Amino acid sequence: VGEEECDVNLDTEPYTVDDLEIPSEFVEKIQEAKSQVAKAKKQYLSESDQDGTYRSLTAFLDPIDGTREFSTGKGEQCSICVGFSDDSGVPVAGVVYRPLSGKPTWAAGAKPEGYSDSNLSMASKGELDRAGLLTSNGSISPFIEELVKELDYPRTPSGGAGNKMLMLLEKKGKAYIQDRGVSRWDTAGAQAVIEVHGGVLCKLGPIINCQGKDESYTYLKSDTNLDFVAGEAHLSNYNAAAVGDMG
Repeated sequence: VGEEECDVNLDTEPYTVDDLEIPSEFVEKIQEAKSQVAKAKKQYLSESDQDGTYRSLTAFLDPIDGTREFSTGKGEQCSICVGFSDDSGVPVAGVVYRPLSGKPTWAAGAKPEGYSDSNLSMASKGELDRAGLLTSNGSISPFIEELVKELDYPRTPSGGAGNKMLMLLEKKGKAYIQDRGVSRWDTAGAQAVIEVHGGVLCKLGPIINCQGKDESYTYLKSDTNLDFVAGEAHLSNYNAAAVGDMG
């Protein structure tokens, strides 16, 4: 499942994305990446695993998380997010990679495998003092505005869901509430990474309603929003579609 749904051919030359041919200067890099993936597969997976043990996983890909920031000169706030969920829709592995932050930074993990690693830019003393509630760069909801006032937290604006998850690990923010529509590819990898590093990413509703449990979003390929609860959500462009557009 990916934000950019298209037909990609990286098996034979010329390599293509839909009807666009990938420029020749990228061919060598693609071939090197394919070689490294093949080596990793051989090194880390047994022969039985290579035959398809992990085919039950669903991959969620976001090649440019923080598109607005990328197009407005804030590339350091963009990330590449890759997440994997099991057949019940629970995120079990992921990586969030921030390639344009000076020296690239990243965090990865797979909780079922007991694996976690990262290369992050930890907060300076000044950043620790300013760390507050992470928000989007633009406007925020009235709910978040009131929450910032009630908690007496500073607002720490930044772009990209993946970037803000890394900022939590870097202690540059204390919490992040997603108050606008996001897609599962925005958070699948980030949730897996946050949780293997000791944090949590969950639905806000059950917490507000004092149900006493952390409830994960559902990460499965589907034509409908598997987390939509009638009567508890407002219709928006992110969770509704015209009937004529679904056929």
